[in-house]
Amino acid sequence: MYVVAPFEPTRAGLIGTLSHLGDIRIVGDAASLEEMACNSDFRDAQVVLVDAEALRDGRMPEVYGLLGTAIPSLKVVILGMPADAREIDIEEVLSYMELAAVGFFLKDGPITSLRHALHLVADGFSVCDAKLTKRIATSLLEHAGRRYRAGELSEREDEILRMVAEGMSNKEIALALIVSENTVKAHVSHIMTKLDVDRRTGLVKYAFTAGIATPGAFGKS
Repeated sequence: MYVVAPFEPTRAGLIGTLSHLGDIRIVGDAASLEEMACNSDFRDAQVVLVDAEALRDGRMPEVYGLLGTAIPSLKVVILGMPADAREIDIEEVLSYMELAAVGFFLKDGPITSLRHALHLVADGFSVCDAKLTKRIATSLLEHAGRRYRAGELSEREDEILRMVAEGMSNKEIALALIVSENTVKAHVSHIMTKLDVDRRTGLVKYAFTAGIATPGAFGKS
């Protein structure tokens, strides 16, 4: 297992506690996901345990998407508090879907339950503490409700819509945004649902009508 936590005492505590369980081997640790990605030792881990404090950087969902694309077998368990679940939005969930398996677990939960969760994720199952499941679901429903009622797109969705209107393919958009093509496909599908259109031509028409893009302002060479 690989441990990611921004504070050294937290990392040391997790490593010490988990090492004493006997059936979990720690292959390395890092202060952030970006630092982890720069080291090759994490590739030897079946599971990456991430303290939610390491997710405060707004780029972390994109890092997850990149890691999930580069390493299809990557499995992650996020260790946090109930408040962390309320901060998860739809963009992050789309990125988590790039991972082979993901778990959400409370910091104040029993170590035996965390041990069980780590083994389940290692075997390819996605797990979530019951309390967090409810909070995540509530958060996502509230987020979706606000978006649909307001008829708004997020900044990332506006950006992708503009690129679609420019005639860029999903692959080209993924390269430009440094995310996976599957993530772009998921975003495009979500935008279509929000705008109630079923074709990319409908997205282009909306982009021009809403002033997100201007006809004739761009062209492909």
